[in-house]
Amino acid sequence: MTRLLSLSRTGRFVVTRSTTGLDVVDALGTAPRLALPGPAIDFRCLGDAVWILGDHRLEGFTLATTRIAKSVLELATPGRALVGNLIDGTRRMLLLDSQLHAVELEAEQIFPLTGRRVAAVTGDRLEIVELGRKPVARTRIAGIAGVYPLFGGRLVAVLSHAGDTDV
Repeated sequence: MTRLLSLSRTGRFVVTRSTTGLDVVDALGTAPRLALPGPAIDFRCLGDAVWILGDHRLEGFTLATTRIAKSVLELATPGRALVGNLIDGTRRMLLLDSQLHAVELEAEQIFPLTGRRVAAVTGDRLEIVELGRKPVARTRIAGIAGVYPLFGGRLVAVLSHAGDTDV
């Protein structure tokens, strides 16, 4: 599914997909609409920047000015989507402080949590992993559909389903 918009953490800025690229809109109405031309496979607001995933690159722009916030990050393999700060593709990468970190986990699904922590799901097995270390926690929950951090990562919510229509 193609992402059509992304909200900043504060809700002040909204980034929307347009026919010519992306538009950055100030929800308060105090700043003019800013355009980011060019194609984007996916995009996501993280912190005070919007990160745009291209074929083999990831670019960060400051939301208030649309100037390049950090250096452009080159990807060795093309990315398919941005899931939080996780770049899903042939090789999964985690974006932390404008640096890319490889996620070398054998898992069917990976959900970003906070900092270097991710939730790795294989079948009904859920592991909370801090990159470069052993798993922090393990459990089994049938039908995991999503894992989301709450309260700054101190709590984790697991969305699961028991049947075809039950979530």
